[in-house]
Amino acid sequence: MAKSKEPDIYETTLELLKKTPSGIVQSSLWKQLEIDSRKCTRIVKKLLDDGKVTREPTISNGSRTFLICSVDVEIPESVIPEEHTDELDDKYELLFDAKGEFEPCVSCTHDCTPLGCILLSRWLAAI
Repeated sequence: MAKSKEPDIYETTLELLKKTPSGIVQSSLWKQLEIDSRKCTRIVKKLLDDGKVTREPTISNGSRTFLICSVDVEIPESVIPEEHTDELDDKYELLFDAKGEFEPCVSCTHDCTPLGCILLSRWLAAI
């Protein structure tokens, strides 16, 4: 009987990840799915093997974990700039600190790191 529920949990996991463009840390994923961490690890491994997710090391709440992201996530149009203009420079002026150094995640509410942030990577690739 447990076998029949297996595909459901894989699909549920994938749908949850698709709805979260910045990804979910694995230490939070198993809690959101209401399963144990071992089962979550097996699900993530299968999704990785199937090429449906990526997994990047990160730190969350001071603990090492992994950021899990769907490869099929759609980025909202508001995140991707259409073309580079002076107006675009003004719009993103707040992303720079007083020394003129780039501060990409200053107002971000996602629990990730700049190195593992899929939204930031895609935004940088678009400019």
